[in-house]
Amino acid sequence: MNSTTSNMTRRETDIVTVAQLNQDFLRPERIRIKLNDAVKSLPIDIGSLAYSERGTNEKHIDGRCNPVVEESFIENRRELLRRILAHLSVMGSHGTIRSECGYFTRVLNWCDANKHSDVFSDAQSAKTKYHCYTKDLRHWIAVGRIAPITAAAYQRSFAKLCELCFPDDYRHIVGSTIAIKVSRGGINPPRSGHVKVYLKTCLTLARRLSKFVMTQEKYPCVVEFDNFEAVIFPSNKGVLTPYAEEVICVYNGAERRISTVEEYLEGATKDGRRIKTAEACRAIDDALVNLDYANSNFRHEYRLRLSALASKAYACVFLAITGASPTEFAQFDYDEAIEVERSLVKKEFSAVKFRARGKKTRYAIGRNNGLSLLREYLTLRAWILNGENFDYLFFSMDRSGGYTGTYSRLSNEFCTTLYRTISGVYLDSTCPNITSRTLRKFKSVILHGLGFSPATVADVLNHTVSTNVSEYAQANVDQQQSEFEGYWQSVRRAAEMMRERAQQDDALATASGHCNAFNNPIPEGAAVAIQPNCKTQYGCLYCTHYVCHSDEEDVHKLTSLQYVINAVRDASRDFQHAETLYRDLSIRIVFILDGIAARSDASAELVAMIKRVVHERGELTPFWERRLQRYEKLGVVF
Repeated sequence: MNSTTSNMTRRETDIVTVAQLNQDFLRPERIRIKLNDAVKSLPIDIGSLAYSERGTNEKHIDGRCNPVVEESFIENRRELLRRILAHLSVMGSHGTIRSECGYFTRVLNWCDANKHSDVFSDAQSAKTKYHCYTKDLRHWIAVGRIAPITAAAYQRSFAKLCELCFPDDYRHIVGSTIAIKVSRGGINPPRSGHVKVYLKTCLTLARRLSKFVMTQEKYPCVVEFDNFEAVIFPSNKGVLTPYAEEVICVYNGAERRISTVEEYLEGATKDGRRIKTAEACRAIDDALVNLDYANSNFRHEYRLRLSALASKAYACVFLAITGASPTEFAQFDYDEAIEVERSLVKKEFSAVKFRARGKKTRYAIGRNNGLSLLREYLTLRAWILNGENFDYLFFSMDRSGGYTGTYSRLSNEFCTTLYRTISGVYLDSTCPNITSRTLRKFKSVILHGLGFSPATVADVLNHTVSTNVSEYAQANVDQQQSEFEGYWQSVRRAAEMMRERAQQDDALATASGHCNAFNNPIPEGAAVAIQPNCKTQYGCLYCTHYVCHSDEEDVHKLTSLQYVINAVRDASRDFQHAETLYRDLSIRIVFILDGIAARSDASAELVAMIKRVVHERGELTPFWERRLQRYEKLGVVF
C-alpha cells in the first residue's frame, strides 16, 4: 500500500449508521460507518479498502474520508466489502465493529504493501497469501514485534476474510496452514495486597472527593489515606502527595496554603532553578486569584474535575463488586439502578453479553455494602448532572478544553484511564494496574477458596464452567507462594526424618526404611500426594511414623524405590497421571539422600556408591526387585 498523497484524491462517500449496514450497497467503496461518538467520533472509511493505494486521514480534526488513488480500484473487492458490511451488521457492539474493521484493514494493508492485491481473486491465491501472512506473523513474534495473542487475532481476521469470500473453500484454504496457538489463561490473578490497596484508594477518593464537591468545602481539599494525606489545590499540578516527585513551589502543602514569595524562591533554589522575585510574585498572585475563584464558584472547572475522578473511582469499585466485563458494565441502566436502590428484592444489574451471542447477564451488588455504595454514587451522579438526564448509570464527562456539560457512555478503557491518573499521585507507582480481567480472576479465586462449586462460580461470573476452569481457576501469587512454602516445608520435614540406628533400635524394618508405629499410618500433612498405607509402601515417606536410618541398608532401600518409580514414570502410557503421582515422591527421596550425604564425607561416599550399584548395575533390594519384575510382566516397564 502506498501512503503518499501526491496523486491521491478525496472521493465522494456515503456515511451510514450501524443500523443501515444490512442494506445491499451498489457502490460499497463509498461507504463510511458512523459509530457512537464514545467509540469513535469520525466515521470509519471502510470503503477505501477497495483501493490498493490509499492514505489515512492524518488530520483527525476534519471529517473527510481517506485519500485514495482512483486508478488503484480493485473490482473484486466490491463483493468483499458487501460481505464485510453484512458481517458487521450483525455484530451489535460498536466497539467490536471498530476492532473488526481495524483487523481487516491491517490484513489488506499487508496484502497491498506486499503486492498481493489479488489476494481474493480466487481460492488458491487466498490460500497462498494466507500461508505467507502466517509466516510473517510468526517472524514478528520471534523478533518481539508483536505478542502471540495479537498475531493470533491478525491470523483469525485473515481467515475470516477468506470465509466471507470463499465460504465453500474456506476450510481448505485455512486448513493447510497451522493456526497460531495462544494460551489465554496466562494472566495470573493479582496479589490480594495489591487489590486491597487499589480498591481502598479508589473508595477513599470516591467518598472524600464526593463530599468535598457536594458540601461546597473550601480549597485546598485534604484526602486522608492510611499512611499519608493528599493536599489538592485548584491547579493542573496542584496535587501534593508523597508519591508526586515534582516540587510545586507555589503551594505549602504542610500548612495547606499558598506559599509566600520567600518560600517560593527557597523551594525553587532547592530544585535547582533560578527564579526572579517578580516572577515569583506573579505566580503567587495568580495562584491566590485562582484559589479565590475556585472557592467562590461551587461548579468551578477543578471541582468538576474532582467529581469526575470520584465518579470513575466509584465505577472501579462497582466493577470489582460485580465482576462484570467493561462492555457489560457500561450497559448498566440508570432506571434499573433506581429500581435496585428502592426494591427489597432486586439487587442485581442486567446487561447483554455480545460475545456470548447476546446472552442476558445479571450481576449482583449485595444488600449491605453494595447498596450503600450505590446510594452514595447516585447522590454524586445527581450533583454532576445538575438536572440533566442520561440513560446509563455510569458515564464520562465530555471535555473540549473545559467541560462542555454533555456526557458520553463510559468507555471500555475507563479503568486504565483512572489508573494512569492516580498512579504515582494517590497510589504507589509500584502497585500494578488492576484490570477488569484480573479482577474477575481474583473474584473467581476467592469464590473457589470459599468452597463454592465451579458451577456456582461460573454462574456468578456469567460464563461457562469450562471457561471458568480454563481461564479463571489459577491461584493468585500469594496463594502460590503459600502453597510452595508449605510444600517445601513438608519435603524438608521428610529429610529431617533421618536418624542414626542407635537412636531408634525398636523401629520396624519396611521396604522404604523403618517405621516406629507399624499399621498406624498418619499423614504428615493435610494434603499429601500419596496417602500412607502400610500395605503398599509407596506412601511411607508421607507418614509421621516414617524413620530413615543413615546407613547402607536404608540408603539402598530408598535408592531402589527411586529407581522403580522413575522407571514407571518413564514407561507409563498415562504419563500425566504417573508424573503427578510419583514426581513429588521422587523429590522427597532426593532430599533425604542429599541430607544423608551432607552429614559427613563417609556418608557422601556411601550414597554415591549405592547410586552406582542401583542405577548403573541395576542391583535393587529384594522387595523392589520383585516389584519391578511384576511391573515388567504387566508391560509397564520395558
